[in-house]
Amino acid sequence: MKGKKSITLHTDRHCTGRYFRWLQIIMITLATICPSPGFAKSGPLDGVWIGDHEQSPINLYIARTQLTRDPADGRVQALKTWLTQVARQASVSFQLRPASAERWQVQLTQEPDSCALANARLPDREQSAHWLLPVLRDSLVIVGRADDPYQGDVDALLRLADGAIGAASGIYRVTLEQRGIRYIPVDDQGAIIQMIDMGRLRFGLLVGSAAQTHTGPGRIRILGKIADMDFWFSCSRLMEQERVARLRKALEREESERLRLEFLALWARRPAP
Repeated sequence: MKGKKSITLHTDRHCTGRYFRWLQIIMITLATICPSPGFAKSGPLDGVWIGDHEQSPINLYIARTQLTRDPADGRVQALKTWLTQVARQASVSFQLRPASAERWQVQLTQEPDSCALANARLPDREQSAHWLLPVLRDSLVIVGRADDPYQGDVDALLRLADGAIGAASGIYRVTLEQRGIRYIPVDDQGAIIQMIDMGRLRFGLLVGSAAQTHTGPGRIRILGKIADMDFWFSCSRLMEQERVARLRKALEREESERLRLEFLALWARRPAP
């Protein structure tokens, strides 16, 4: 042991400095390429600040979808326009945070200045948020490869999918659990689509708008619809009541509603294959 210590103590200082510099480079590289847990990789809405920069922003959480990853998605600007109007009318600012539903549910219980753009209103979430406005209505659908041979009703499909269906956190897993259907945990909807395409999953549970984006020859197809659901603009229960009231009023204004509907018209439009 003494010999080993002696070798360590007399290591060339020049080599030690060189190794330390390499360690710094590696750490900086890792910090650059590795996103924070729960957040999306950089995209057109990641960290975007909307509203008055003089004010402390509200963290506005958005589901990780094609919308938060594709700069060419025409819905991005429509969403920004709508949120800019809401921020102006409510005298607030937003910082957009693409994240998983699991992540933002935690943040809503811990951050007073946090909201979710489209939060599924479930019984176990009722007391954790202020529910300001139903933003959009979408469906939950089961998908498979475009060449999947299944033909039948949704009840038979659910029985067939038991234990073989991929589901992201939040409303997807809750919906399956309520029906007694076992699922395979998957990070997000994009990963489900990739796994189906690669043959690693036969079935997946998605929102209809995400499924429509990827349907077509050689892609995926919708095998059955489970339910329709409203997704709400919601904010933390810890947020100041006066700020909640301003946000609610701003969301309900005629101009804000017009811009929301314009965004939804684009949201519902199926992108070109």
